[in-house]
Amino acid sequence: MDEKSNGNGGFERERRKRSIALALVLGGLVLLVFVMSIVKWAEHVAH
Repeated sequence: MDEKSNGNGGFERERRKRSIALALVLGGLVLLVFVMSIVKWAEHVAH
């Protein structure tokens, strides 16, 4: 068997979980900024 796949399997899995969590957080921040921009733009157009 390959030592790399045996020895680092847990590490790779944890790194993947962290990467997914980071991507979700960044995506959430982008979505928040986008929604806030739309709200500000809508307020400006309404006046």
